[in-house]
Amino acid sequence: MSCSYPAGTVMATLSILIADGDHEFRRLVRRHLGRAVLVVGDAGDAVEAVRLAERLHPDVVLMDISMPEMGGPEAARRIKADRAETKVVLLSPADDPRTPRNVQRSSAPPPVLHADAVLAKEKVRVGILAQIGRVARRRRVRR
Repeated sequence: MSCSYPAGTVMATLSILIADGDHEFRRLVRRHLGRAVLVVGDAGDAVEAVRLAERLHPDVVLMDISMPEMGGPEAARRIKADRAETKVVLLSPADDPRTPRNVQRSSAPPPVLHADAVLAKEKVRVGILAQIGRVARRRRVRR
């Protein structure tokens, strides 16, 4: 993989699936990612996200932690069971107890085990490309 990850650089070798129950949020994420990555699809519920991940084999799935139908954590488990090398970044509200900052401050259970990262939705504009880069660097993407 020959790409760098600071904002404004190209990660076009990475394919991304966006999964969120809110169409406008999916549109916002897609617009924010721009041409930095290859968005291969988007899903409005967890069942569709699992189906698309199985068919499209994205490098990274950006998924709401509270997806309609089965929820983000269960969808992440199914995606990883089908294709372990797919990275899953769960997006959560800042006040969700599963976000890393809140887990550290409370006695809540550890972050979702089947996700590679949990990112607060509020950080999408400032942190999404950096987070994708960190997650993707955990292994070489092979096509």
